[in-house]
Amino acid sequence: MSLSAQGASARLSSSTCTWGGASPRPGPRCRDRYWAPYGRGGGSFPHQVASRSGSVAKIENPIWRRRRGERHAQTRRLIVGRELGIELKPCQRILERLALWISTMRFVSGKVGGVLAAAQTMGASLRNTLDRHRRTRRAERRRFPIRWLTFKRRLHDDVEAAFNGPGGAAFFNEKYLGFLSSAVRQIESWQIRVITLQFAIIFFLLLGVVSSENSISLFGVSVKNATGVKEILIIVSATLTLVSVALVYAKEMRLQIIETVTRLTVAPPLVDLALVGEPSSFHSRFYAPKQYNRWIFPTLLSKLIRITFGSLAALMLMALLAMGVGIQFYVLAQIYTHPTLPAHWSLVAIVYSVCGYLLGLLGLIVQNVPLGHVDNEVLLELRALEASDPEAHRRRLLEVFGDE
Repeated sequence: MSLSAQGASARLSSSTCTWGGASPRPGPRCRDRYWAPYGRGGGSFPHQVASRSGSVAKIENPIWRRRRGERHAQTRRLIVGRELGIELKPCQRILERLALWISTMRFVSGKVGGVLAAAQTMGASLRNTLDRHRRTRRAERRRFPIRWLTFKRRLHDDVEAAFNGPGGAAFFNEKYLGFLSSAVRQIESWQIRVITLQFAIIFFLLLGVVSSENSISLFGVSVKNATGVKEILIIVSATLTLVSVALVYAKEMRLQIIETVTRLTVAPPLVDLALVGEPSSFHSRFYAPKQYNRWIFPTLLSKLIRITFGSLAALMLMALLAMGVGIQFYVLAQIYTHPTLPAHWSLVAIVYSVCGYLLGLLGLIVQNVPLGHVDNEVLLELRALEASDPEAHRRRLLEVFGDE
């Protein structure tokens, strides 16, 4: 250390003061050294008052105390700089922190920019991949279109292909159609028994839940208080639902075969009249007159009557369906809240019943709702051309797949 620095340090240490222990006022040297820029004497500061004896009393005010501390710190920095010959600016620490914050923000912004650039690159790559996949799917849809077919339509196509094949017309003879008709009548008789039993079970379950009488019985067993009767009945009802759906499937399959053969063997103008004479589901096939072919049209009143009749019939059918479903779920809810078996066994019965009803609903959807199927018939055509005519196969292959 140089002599000037040592002298400055000695002078600084000699001017250092103590605050006089627990006394709230600084000593005389501290007052001369640090308060000189702000004045001396009693009452020189807003937070000091002079007493009659000349002493200075301090009023406790946190705001004034903080301001006084800031002024003292600034004064000490100026004095140290003057003694050591160094110029210290009061805002130097603020500028250093600001520079550090700016450098940190630059670093973070660089990292964030890199992450955003990588995310943008990944997004562009993903978009390109999705575009290629979409173009590929469009090309596949053009080559292999999706056809929406019901069960009846698929069965109609099979029967038509078999009928137009070799020996098909001889196979679908009167004896075969008569056997199908007798099978339809037998299935309908079974179906009526299942539906009757199912309605009886639902009716007795509803009476057992709603009624307060204890004398209601099914097959001599009390529905109200007998242990496990409700759970057993809902299990039987769900099982009968599955049996009913299976019977509907078997009956509709035979009826569709009969209808397809009738359409293929009868002249088109007579198809509707011929189908009326064929077996149908519970003999419920109707014939709609076609007077409009002769340019005879109904009046406004006739249209209103027909529309009203159809609307009321549809509403009643929907109400009957909603009532049946609502009764089923109401009975299940009552069994869940008031079980007659241990809780886990009642829960098993409820889950089995719900699964049975859902399976029956899915069975009806599979039979009557169009489902998507990919038409790969062009591949079958290409295979046949490859075996018979290679040159035509190459031309057809270029037409379907192009230069891929």
